[in-house]
Amino acid sequence: MVVVAMVILAVIATPVALLAAFADGDEPEASAPLPTSDPSTASVPDAATTQPADPTPPAATETPGNPLDDLLGDQDFDDLLGSDVLAQCLAPPGSTPSLQGSPIPDDPAEAIDTIADQVAEVRGLEFSTPVELDLLTSAELAERIVVVSEEDYVVAESDLDDAILTTLGQLDADQDLRQVYFDLLGEQVAGFYDQETGELVAESEDELAPDDLVIVAHELDHALTDQALGLPDFEGMEDDVDGLIARQGLVEGDATALMQQWALANLSLFDLAALGTTPIDTAQLDAAPWVLQAQLLYPYEAGLEFVCQLYVDGGWAAVDAAYDDLPTTSAQVLFPERYLAGEGAVDVAEVTTSESGWEEVRATTWGAAELLWLIEAPGNDLSRGPSDARERVADWAGGRQTTWQRDDDTMVSLDLAQRSGGDLCTTMQDWIESAWPDAEVDSSDSPTVWTTSTTAVALSCDGDSVRAAVGPDVAAVTSVAN
Repeated sequence: MVVVAMVILAVIATPVALLAAFADGDEPEASAPLPTSDPSTASVPDAATTQPADPTPPAATETPGNPLDDLLGDQDFDDLLGSDVLAQCLAPPGSTPSLQGSPIPDDPAEAIDTIADQVAEVRGLEFSTPVELDLLTSAELAERIVVVSEEDYVVAESDLDDAILTTLGQLDADQDLRQVYFDLLGEQVAGFYDQETGELVAESEDELAPDDLVIVAHELDHALTDQALGLPDFEGMEDDVDGLIARQGLVEGDATALMQQWALANLSLFDLAALGTTPIDTAQLDAAPWVLQAQLLYPYEAGLEFVCQLYVDGGWAAVDAAYDDLPTTSAQVLFPERYLAGEGAVDVAEVTTSESGWEEVRATTWGAAELLWLIEAPGNDLSRGPSDARERVADWAGGRQTTWQRDDDTMVSLDLAQRSGGDLCTTMQDWIESAWPDAEVDSSDSPTVWTTSTTAVALSCDGDSVRAAVGPDVAAVTSVAN
């Protein structure tokens, strides 16, 4: 899986539009609503309660002349909060924007110092050393992010990722993954924080617009949590990609929640209304394979939901505690009650092939997030995916991806453990038949095998264990599936 962990990114597609929704009078929604319970279980652990830490009604409810009243008409600002986890997190009780906002100097250097103080106050932490921000033009930032990413994402790794995604039908054979990925980063990255050097870089043209200020707050949160709590280590996790993805969810969810709380507390109503209104070029994002789009946005969207659940349960202190007790699976991020209940991954046994000539080139954890990205768009086509993909993924209890290569051929095994009562066998069968709709199927024996002129897929299901193998021929995939 494409994971560049050297720098902590902030993307243009980060959901700052949630803030504009308050100004427009719409109740904010996440792209995938946070469930109040895991859809795969009948009960929620006591620790997963979604009641706010302080149930006292917001003082602003009784304050006459709320500056948002005229803007919202008959619906006052606090009515928007309701009991929704995201609303309680992004606009905590008592947080009401002002007409003027907090004074932010025009000089970029002074503005950054001011925002750093404000971010520290909102986050409840302290900087140990001053942070210097390097402001670049859009073109300069695009060039810089490609340079640092090329250093981290070596060609051998990108070539292997290309082969894996092509084998699984997530990337067209004529697409160059490395080029597509760097084009996507160049278009979408609005800033980054390098935890190795402490360098913080953001985009700004002539002056700091409202969107720029929010991104600066996002990146300053990364620097703040790194100094005060210590960002998790992303290096040396080649054999636990799912754990790496889980950590990304915490880190980016933290900064995304913080930047929106900061904006609501410090930007004027006019600046809030302007957020997300600047035209954004999304040509590269729209053209990218779905798996890259989903992976890019996951830590900001699913991560935001995860952090907001922690925040609603225990404030920023609960989020702080997660840095000492990191989420270990992307399932814990997608379904926060699993994190709160301490539910980790079930171990999945290693797999081998009896066919000669195949060399194992990668073996790593394969999580609920990667399963979701796979089944959402079989054959890289969203229209073929199930409408209940997230609910299906809740069956995940553990996973492992193993890859072999022989000459120019690649074979991939996806091994899954499912929760009691789950049906990942049907989910994987539906994915196979949707990804290769013209394949011939042979279900007369175990494993079931689908074949096309270029691909063979074998699926075996045994109790709560499911294995799908994809490769160039029947002999190869059945040697793994058996």
